[in-house]
Amino acid sequence: MKRRITLIIFSLVLIFIYPLTAAASSLEPSEPKAREGLSTTAIICIVVGGAALLGIIIALIVLAAKKSKPAPAPAPAAPAPKPWQQVRRPVVRSMTGMKAEISGQQILVGLSVNDCALIFPEGTPGVSGRHCSISWNGRTGEFTLTDLKSTCGTYLQNGQKLTPGVPYKLKAGDNFYLGERTNLLTVTLE
Repeated sequence: MKRRITLIIFSLVLIFIYPLTAAASSLEPSEPKAREGLSTTAIICIVVGGAALLGIIIALIVLAAKKSKPAPAPAPAAPAPKPWQQVRRPVVRSMTGMKAEISGQQILVGLSVNDCALIFPEGTPGVSGRHCSISWNGRTGEFTLTDLKSTCGTYLQNGQKLTPGVPYKLKAGDNFYLGERTNLLTVTLE
């Protein structure tokens, strides 16, 4: 690249100087113009050629500066998604194989065929019609479990009974049960 610029500048200088030398050589020493200085033609050649040469030199410097700028740094990689932000669906699963996806809104768990997403068989001991609700918050990665004033209660795996109407936060993999330990459920991501 530098060789090209040097060659272009050298060529322009030659192109600029040639008309000057031709104009200067056309003057005879005996002529009165020679004593007065350069002719009007020579002055015009100097001014026009000098302006053209200066413009080309500035353009070449600007082009060289643009090409020598380092390439912009690549954009930083997006932070790795948190485990619950990956393409995994929040679900609640029973130990007997029942499963319901928690999509967007809360779901109800219980005996009611009309209201619940996860439905226990009619007559299951300890389970009410609308026993509890479960929701998922994708921003925090937490499940929320709320007892809906069930008859036999909702319990965390450690045996702690939930206060009806008070939401409890759960993480993926946490267990709870409805009324009796045989009604164990797990919230998870699949």
